[in-house]
Amino acid sequence: LKFWAFQVKNATPFKLNTCVNLSHGGCRVVSIALSTKGETCVTAGVDQKFRIWKRDNTTQQHRKKESWSCLTACYYSSGIGQFLAHGVMNHFKNGELPPRDKEHPYVFEYEGKNDIIKKMVNIHKENSLLDEISANPGIKKDVENDMGGV
Repeated sequence: LKFWAFQVKNATPFKLNTCVNLSHGGCRVVSIALSTKGETCVTAGVDQKFRIWKRDNTTQQHRKKESWSCLTACYYSSGIGQFLAHGVMNHFKNGELPPRDKEHPYVFEYEGKNDIIKKMVNIHKENSLLDEISANPGIKKDVENDMGGV
C-alpha cells in the first residue's frame, strides 16, 4: 500500500509519502476510501479486515514530515447473513454486482414482509428462522423471564 503526496510547485506532481509493505498481511487490497479532508483512509482486504489509516504530522529537526500510520484493524464478514440463505449479504464476496439499471439499490426504503435487513437487526425477536426444538433440545423456554437475546 502506497500513500502519495501531491506537490504543487514541483515538476513531478506526486511524491511517495509512505510505503506499507504487507499492509493486509500479504493479501490483496480490494477497496480504499479517503476522507474529504484527506486526513483518514480506510482500506479493506481479502483478509476480511478493514484498516483505518491516519495521516500524522511530525516535526523533525525543524522540518515538517507527514506519514501515514494504521490506527486500527477490524474484521468484517457477512455475519449471520450466510445462515439466512439470502444472497444480499453474500454476493459481495464472489464479486457479483447489482444490475446496472439500479445504480443505488440500497437508497430506497423497502417495506417488504421478508426484509432481510430488518430480520438481521431484529434477529433476537425472529422466531421463524429457527426451530426452537432443534436449537434447544430438552430445554423448556421460560417466556416470562426471557431477556430477548441479551
